[in-house]
Amino acid sequence: MKQRSEHSLYAEQSDIRAYRAFCREHGLDADDENSARAWKREMMERGYSCRTVNRRISTLRTAKTETGEIIFGFKNIPFEKIDKSIPVVLTDIEIDRIRSVIRLGSRKKYGGHSGFNFRDAMIFELFLHTGIRSEELTFLRVRDVDFISRMLHVTGKGQKNRRVPIPNDLYRQLEDWIDYCGTARMLDAPLFQSIHTTRGLRKMIDYYAKISGVQFTLHDLRRTYATRLLESGCNVRYIQILLGHESIETTQLYLGVNQKILADQVEKSSSDINAGWKADLKKHLEGLSPKLREKIVDVIKNFEE
Repeated sequence: MKQRSEHSLYAEQSDIRAYRAFCREHGLDADDENSARAWKREMMERGYSCRTVNRRISTLRTAKTETGEIIFGFKNIPFEKIDKSIPVVLTDIEIDRIRSVIRLGSRKKYGGHSGFNFRDAMIFELFLHTGIRSEELTFLRVRDVDFISRMLHVTGKGQKNRRVPIPNDLYRQLEDWIDYCGTARMLDAPLFQSIHTTRGLRKMIDYYAKISGVQFTLHDLRRTYATRLLESGCNVRYIQILLGHESIETTQLYLGVNQKILADQVEKSSSDINAGWKADLKKHLEGLSPKLREKIVDVIKNFEE
């Protein structure tokens, strides 16, 4: 049985509470299909994304009592069609702008407290340079930063662990952050003690997206990380491992904005394989008689044609 994360369980209970509150406010029967349709209609009118609406419908479709009885009328409520838009990948100019507003904006938001300024900048850089998920960041402890191997130990979905390389600039920033917090000897301490939920992280990112004028989400930082790895020549399989994806198809969705680069990678990989095969063949042919070597070369030429 697949293990569900604490965040998933919290989101499900939150969706159920939101629907019950809607029904109480409007005097509706929560088990009535018309009530379910009215709730969906209100969410769409209030500007909820199709993904959020669909997640809530999915949650309410399977919500049951302790005896296993379906308690809400969502069985026949259709999902919204999701727009397959091009994913957001941040440019260097956009990243610099976000960094600038974090340095200035967090002081305004938190009353000039430089500690929050440092924290928000550190969180942004960590997302941008490791591609970890928001929930994974809330799990991080001081001990997860391995300064010897320069690796970040990440606990992902289903409690699966992986190791992500720490780039040099991020390595120095993490050292400064831990020194600033005074937690170098407190290995079990949270890496970010004031961040406990993914909701807090999303609110922080939404704030900086608003004041910077750069529309981005936490997931866009993860997608930017993956895309830049691809652009630098990293193999798609390695990117899959670094992101903690079970399926290569999921990784390819992240890289959909760079289909040409992906095609070039496949072509390069194929060329490398062919070059290696031909080099090995040449080595073996050197030990054969000229007549036999000539016959084998003719066969290969015919095959390639």
